[in-house]
Amino acid sequence: MHFWHGGRPPGGTPKLGHSIPLPKELSAEFRILKPEAVKFFREEGSLWLELDGKVYENVKAAPLFPLSDDEGWISVIDEDGKEIGIVEKLRSLEPESQRALREELRKRYVVPRILKVRSCREHFGLVEWEVETDRGPRRFLTRNLRETAQRMGIRLIFSDVDGNRYDVPDLRALDPRSRAWIERYS
Repeated sequence: MHFWHGGRPPGGTPKLGHSIPLPKELSAEFRILKPEAVKFFREEGSLWLELDGKVYENVKAAPLFPLSDDEGWISVIDEDGKEIGIVEKLRSLEPESQRALREELRKRYVVPRILKVRSCREHFGLVEWEVETDRGPRRFLTRNLRETAQRMGIRLIFSDVDGNRYDVPDLRALDPRSRAWIERYS
């Protein structure tokens, strides 16, 4: 069974990007890392893994389902780009390991969640958004949002002109004015 991570089709070349690490080599087997056998910790500014007594320096982590299950099914990749295995549930790890792995994921996979839309203005085919997110206030531009937004039921994911992504997990949870702005431009 082969698994691939977002930007790499089977047999293809990975898409380059700085935020989500991709393995250089596809997994030939599905290896779940047992919570009692792993320990994640931060050392020298990077994530390390101790697995069954073996220490892996400078490991990377990538959620396999970042939108539907951001705290589960996390691929752990060694510094040579080879997948070590998959953490099935982040919450099953000891608290110190959870903290270290969450910090790595937060650093690598940043998608602000929009909590409120303050204003929108259209200029020459671009829409300027001023929003409140779970990471503070943001101002950004979008183009052709109707064509590029991804709707998944009540969830909406879209990108700004610089390629940064924004998440609205539940359109119904927004205040009526914010919902109206989003509906108007998406």
